[in-house]
Amino acid sequence: NGQSRPENGWGEAYQYSKVESELRAKALADELKVGFVSLCPSFILGPERGPSDGSGFSVSMVLSWMRGEQKVRSLLIADVRDVAAAHLAAAKATPGQRFIVSTEVRPLPEEVAQVLREVVSSAWGSEAAKAIRATSPPTDGPACMRPGAQEVQCKERLGELQIHCR
Repeated sequence: NGQSRPENGWGEAYQYSKVESELRAKALADELKVGFVSLCPSFILGPERGPSDGSGFSVSMVLSWMRGEQKVRSLLIADVRDVAAAHLAAAKATPGQRFIVSTEVRPLPEEVAQVLREVVSSAWGSEAAKAIRATSPPTDGPACMRPGAQEVQCKERLGELQIHCR
């Protein structure tokens, strides 16, 4: 990602920091003459290790969707269990490789909202589930970044690690 710059807002600053971190880690691995495998997970969701206060970024965002405080958005998602498994598998991979750990297609916001409505309805009641709303799928921007379109190609490469994202 040679386009993102830290001065262009938090989204680009985040992307820039991820690229810079990967480049620096690779340089350090080269300097120390150790193998380096890069894992690039998308938005990580999944069960937490223990009790949660809901303050983590991904957990707080999904809770805000479930409470109807924000509209459900479409994101590429990686299950935390798949990311953990990829880390273990990468320890045995040939150095110099790079893997995107993610689903390949953004789900439609309404599909995600419907799943959340079912979860909320069973946990908090059907009235609470009515508050969940989805954003309208974008119709502008690159076609690959629209919900329902394949945004990345990683399934085949992840197969080399024997990882399949849920």
